[in-house]
Order: sequence, then C-alpha cells, then structure tokens
Amino acid sequence: MGYATEAAQLFVDFAIENQLAQSVIAIIHPNNLKSIRVAEKINMKFDMDTQWQEEPVKIFRS
Repeated sequence: MGYATEAAQLFVDFAIENQLAQSVIAIIHPNNLKSIRVAEKINMKFDMDTQWQEEPVKIFRS
C-alpha cells in the first residue's frame, strides 16, 4: 500500500470509528486518475459527476 492509500484509509477509518461522520466523500478532478485509483483501493464507491467551483469533479463515498 502506498503512502496516499494508507493515509486515505486511516482518515476514513478514524472518521467512522470515532463517529465523526457516517460516510466520507472524496472530491476528485476527473483527470486525476491516481486519486481516483486511491479512492477505489480503499473501497470508496463512485457516487456522481458534478461541478465544484465551476470545475468538473467526481464524488466518491465511503
């Protein structure tokens, strides 16, 4: 597991285990394939395509 994947998994686990959130989202630019892969590796599921600050983004949810 790479650093980004490990850090992302720890963040999601911490938020869920400490009841800080029921789910965690990742807002990722569609061209950022490495971040999309990290989200997929930690079992985040694609939720929707949308826009954020007038830029296209993909939303992944834990």
